[in-house]
Amino acid sequence: MKVDSSNLSQVTTPHRSDGADMKDNKLVLDPCCGSRMFWFDRQDTRAVFGDIRSEEHVLKDRSSAGGSRKLVIAPDQQMDFRYLPFDNNQFHLVVFDPPHLMRNGKSGWLAKKYGKLGNDWREDIRAGFTECFRVLKPNGTLIFKWNEEEVKVSELLSLTPEKPLFGNRCGKTAKSHWIVFMKPEQSEVSSITSSITSTQNADEITTDVQSIIGATEKRRACSVLSAGT
Repeated sequence: MKVDSSNLSQVTTPHRSDGADMKDNKLVLDPCCGSRMFWFDRQDTRAVFGDIRSEEHVLKDRSSAGGSRKLVIAPDQQMDFRYLPFDNNQFHLVVFDPPHLMRNGKSGWLAKKYGKLGNDWREDIRAGFTECFRVLKPNGTLIFKWNEEEVKVSELLSLTPEKPLFGNRCGKTAKSHWIVFMKPEQSEVSSITSSITSTQNADEITTDVQSIIGATEKRRACSVLSAGT
């Protein structure tokens, strides 16, 4: 469920209502699904699978018959996690698993599998958190997945004013984190976005949200979760 943020500019920012039909009867949103690697059912009808990429690759794999396997990234709908095409308070659960690599080349198999962070990755992830919480229902659950191969999870948690409930490390080197949030009835992010008129464009919304989040981060700098440090 990865998004190559170096390709973010390739997807036209949609109007929020554009995703309304896709959301009908869907409870879960995975806005950067990649090849849906951790899903038990990769065609689960309860979920909307989104990604900025739609592509196929053949990757070398000694464990597979013939020494290779196909990587298929086929979202239900192409979308940019910084500007999700859904209205506020739509989903019961959102799973946010953005790219975690910066130094892997565009042609490397890791970049193809997981996507790659862009130069402005902090702002991209900050906007992603904001959008994921915006489309989440009050008291809904956000699951954030991150691998600390290059960036500590504590640095990522500083990019949202929302406080995590709990988390778990996994993987051979315990660098992968699954972190669970619950959206408050009136979160700082949702109260900001709900007060912004629908006529504002995405850049204006991002600027408004970032200004408030920046002030919030200063107030709670001493209480940022230090997991992984």
